Amino acid sequence: MQIHSRTLLLTALAVAAPAAAQTDDFDSGTNPNGWSFNVIPPDVIEPTGGNPGGWLRNPLVDSFAPILTIGDGNTSTFTGDYRASNVTRISIDARTDSATFGAPGREFSLLLRDTKGTAMVDDDDYVYYVGPLVPQVGQGWSSYSFDIPSQSNDVLPAGWTGGWSGDVENLRPGVTWTDIISSVDTVEFWWLNPSFFAIFQQWDVGVDNISIETGGLGTVYCSPANPNSTGMPASIAATGSDVAAVNDLTLVVTSLPTNTFGYFLNSRTQGSMTPPGAQGPLCLGGAIGRYDAQTWNSGAAGEASLTLDLTAIPTPTGAMAAQAGETWNFQAWFRDANPSVVSNLSDAISVTLR
Repeated sequence: MQIHSRTLLLTALAVAAPAAAQTDDFDSGTNPNGWSFNVIPPDVIEPTGGNPGGWLRNPLVDSFAPILTIGDGNTSTFTGDYRASNVTRISIDARTDSATFGAPGREFSLLLRDTKGTAMVDDDDYVYYVGPLVPQVGQGWSSYSFDIPSQSNDVLPAGWTGGWSGDVENLRPGVTWTDIISSVDTVEFWWLNPSFFAIFQQWDVGVDNISIETGGLGTVYCSPANPNSTGMPASIAATGSDVAAVNDLTLVVTSLPTNTFGYFLNSRTQGSMTPPGAQGPLCLGGAIGRYDAQTWNSGAAGEASLTLDLTAIPTPTGAMAAQAGETWNFQAWFRDANPSVVSNLSDAISVTLR
């Protein structure tokens, strides 16, 4: 009866893993991901006046619409396989300081492009989402957020439009959302609906706080963990990709005691028992593998991480390769003094590989 009650409790406490975000805010005076309006004169990074701090500006975009881009062959955290990375949202702050004829009625849009790795546009496929009105002259900073349903299997998710050089409002025959979202080579922000026509004019525009968010992988359970000597429970998360063939899955544990050592555990089975000498429950069962060859020290930040080699998962009987369709559970074990020397554990996370 106690085991059954504990199982119900673990199920009730299962939650989605936390999200992660990468933001370009230009505060350091650099543009590491290479955002550009692709015009002459070149873009400048203004040290003040952003939202807040630094921002990327071009005072003379002579075009039918400013188009901010990233990618096109350059490695970037904003491009790549959105499905594998579980991208959930892209956001940006933008402003329009001047426009020859103003910008009434124009809509701010996000476009994701698959260039097929070529310089030709004829083979490009893209999808775009038309948002609210572009920032108007004198309005100052406006914030835009676009949800990215990267896991959708629809030909096109609701609200999205697809296109190519032969038709700006319909996908090329045989092309789907999955094809493009799995190979995003260029990210573009348009001061216009991409399917609309507009006359040329001169613009003074800028951007700040360009962010891409990825959903945390897996499902956290057995949470919260037993508090450690910090007064907080250690918390585990998984980032990277849940695609077995990609082999890019990283475990992260936070809220650890400082400068303590530990290692991660794994199992194909969930469980619940408190080992002798431990203050928290072990939430794994069955055959438990230990990453004791990759012990870590939590350092001054009280954090640790490990990028797993999915081709060599440690088990009691030797290393094995993880396969698509398998579910693996992970937990962190660590030393603590609470107040005497003991061991403790984080909560656990379950990741189903694809």
